[in-house]
Amino acid sequence: MKINIVGAGITGLSAAYFLSSQGHSVSVFDSAREIGGISGFFPVEGTSLEKYYHHIFSGHNELLALMNELGVGNEVYFRKTKMGFYFEGQIYPFASAKDLLSFTPLKIRDRVRLGLSSLMMMQIKDWRSMEKKSAIEWLRTYAGNEACKIVWEPLLKMKFGNDYDRISAAWLWNRVVDRKKAKGNSTEKEALGYIRGGYKILFDALMDKVKLNGGIIHTDTPVDEIIVKDGKCTGIRSSDAIYSGDAVLATVSVPTFLKMTPQLPDEYVERTSSVIYQNSVCVVLKLTKSLSDYYWINVSDPGSPFVGIIEHTKLLSPENYGNYHLVYLTKYTSSDDAMYTKPDEEVCKTFIARLKKIFPDIADDDIKERWVFRDRDSQPIFVKNYSRMMPEIVTPIRGLYLLNTSQLYPESRCLNSSIVKSKEAVKEILADNGE
Repeated sequence: MKINIVGAGITGLSAAYFLSSQGHSVSVFDSAREIGGISGFFPVEGTSLEKYYHHIFSGHNELLALMNELGVGNEVYFRKTKMGFYFEGQIYPFASAKDLLSFTPLKIRDRVRLGLSSLMMMQIKDWRSMEKKSAIEWLRTYAGNEACKIVWEPLLKMKFGNDYDRISAAWLWNRVVDRKKAKGNSTEKEALGYIRGGYKILFDALMDKVKLNGGIIHTDTPVDEIIVKDGKCTGIRSSDAIYSGDAVLATVSVPTFLKMTPQLPDEYVERTSSVIYQNSVCVVLKLTKSLSDYYWINVSDPGSPFVGIIEHTKLLSPENYGNYHLVYLTKYTSSDDAMYTKPDEEVCKTFIARLKKIFPDIADDDIKERWVFRDRDSQPIFVKNYSRMMPEIVTPIRGLYLLNTSQLYPESRCLNSSIVKSKEAVKEILADNGE
């Protein structure tokens, strides 16, 4: 078979690898100059760093297995990390049962109730039983109003804005379960993984294998249209060039997919358009000193422009980056949020000013370099009963397939779940074509 794949992120490249390894002809197209998609990277002090924070949970077996298969599994390592919670001017440790019992903003009975609600969630096996309720509804019932007011509501509002009370409890369930997998048998700290040298190692290995298998990767090549004739997908058009094939797998966001496929049925377009997204804004700072002992700090502060502080060099030591400390400040925005369109310098100024309020010891001279990254439609919003609206891999057009982050539910965007779904997409494509 000859398959054209739109998008050179983890989903597109892993699907290309699986297909080409089985002897199929694949061509991958991406509008960016480099591979990686939302997991793209940039140079820092002689190595590479991702535009957005990344880490591996110990339960991410498909990712780890793929890296072993590609011959780069020995580059993965795990480290115990600390998690904190910023509230009313103070950072509290927030990773273990002991930390929770010491969380003084909540009364002791509310601390216990909050902890029990997490344990209760971990015992739930089938996420489908939870998606009928919103996360905040479930939390108010089992964690209590005070825990929601101080912990959960601010975090959900910071992450999802006006949609915070629509988010499926199944999404929250997955987050809690993933955290449990990261801890393993530890009751104190999370063991998180990373790739020495950055995720570029994984993407380069995928690209090399696809090319070795005869595949072609076209970067800086935007796809203008997915071509459909007589109800069958026959290829793609990029500028004035036509690339024919037996099937197309689109790994772009739903809005982008709908724009490039004008012949989709109206009913499908209407139903699929119900999937809504958030945009991402991330500021990365190169500092001369560390902020704290925490890898991750959730920021519960309505006045903060960012929801998370992730000190990457608590996961991979500063020696790998010229002894500098690297910090992510992350924010999700709605399509009409002014922060997404503000100039980079203004975004940096706003983020850094708030960071200095949290860490007053940070001076301008400590900030040696800064970067701003933005991506549109980066995070789908998983509302109640989302499984009813989630697009299927197989589209109404023969030979046309769709796979993106909107189909990972109840999991959030992560490389492991994208690899799992790419295998599923490959099976669908081959089965539909008698392979």
